[in-house]
Amino acid sequence: MSGPSKTRDIEDQSLLDGIYGQGSNLWEECRGAVFMGLASYALSFMHLGTKLLSMDGMPVVQMILLRSLLLLILLYVACSLLRIPHGMSGPREMHGLLVGRALTGNIALVLFMASVTALPLGDSVALSFICPIMMIGLAPLMVGEPLFFIDGVTLAAGMVGVLLISRPAFLFGSDETGMTLGHVYGVLAAATNSVSNLLVRKIGNRAHMLHIVAHFTAFSVLPSLAWCLLNMDSFMYSITPVVAGKVVLMSIGALAGQFFFSYSLQIEKVAKVTPMIFLQVFFAFLNDWMLFQTIPSTWTVAGAACISISVIATNLFH
Repeated sequence: MSGPSKTRDIEDQSLLDGIYGQGSNLWEECRGAVFMGLASYALSFMHLGTKLLSMDGMPVVQMILLRSLLLLILLYVACSLLRIPHGMSGPREMHGLLVGRALTGNIALVLFMASVTALPLGDSVALSFICPIMMIGLAPLMVGEPLFFIDGVTLAAGMVGVLLISRPAFLFGSDETGMTLGHVYGVLAAATNSVSNLLVRKIGNRAHMLHIVAHFTAFSVLPSLAWCLLNMDSFMYSITPVVAGKVVLMSIGALAGQFFFSYSLQIEKVAKVTPMIFLQVFFAFLNDWMLFQTIPSTWTVAGAACISISVIATNLFH
């Protein structure tokens, strides 16, 4: 093993060495998938906070603005306490990739918001999970990682699970059928998000994961602030302690989710960790079941089973 490669491997484990020592072969094989699973679990709390705030009537764009402002504060504190090199800006030679990832990620976020407002929730969820499939397809071109037959099988199983849980109207029937502008927004959001995620993999260990999260968060403040100012009639000025608590829940979930998501892509191949993204749907329906007493349908249970099979198969055959 070359010197620089060995150094990067040591840096990869720096966050866990204090707990796990030098690690084992099993941990080396599974850590990327474990971190992506943790990311999916954390992001389910971001989605939960978003749902609770929407029930209070808070506009989605204001949620993004408040979340971004709070995350910037938390990131500044984290970078200061951990004494991260280069502060929040990251290494100068990485600024191009960091900005590119932040821009594509925020464009994807805006497009997804547009699709959510124009489509039934099931359609939006299903279209957003085209992203893992696109990531696998683009990985050979963007990061030079090969694509194997088993990758296609596990992704197909995960996508079937997503479709069974979300049951999008454009597939399962509705009063309105066919492609609409909202569907175009959803597909474009998935495509742009796949490029954004692969840029994280391309950055690798040349920048700290907090640098990646900080750039994305900073770039999300301006468009969300502009949107709120242009729609003053829907801007909420009064925030109660209960609403503030929900914002904190959403923000902590987003921070932990992005942290683990970025770290997973930095240390593991795309094909091995991508199916773990489907767990977000599994955790979302689990939260609905436990917190809102939403009884899962047969379709939901079948979808969860498909997602579980996808995740297990990925880690068995990689």
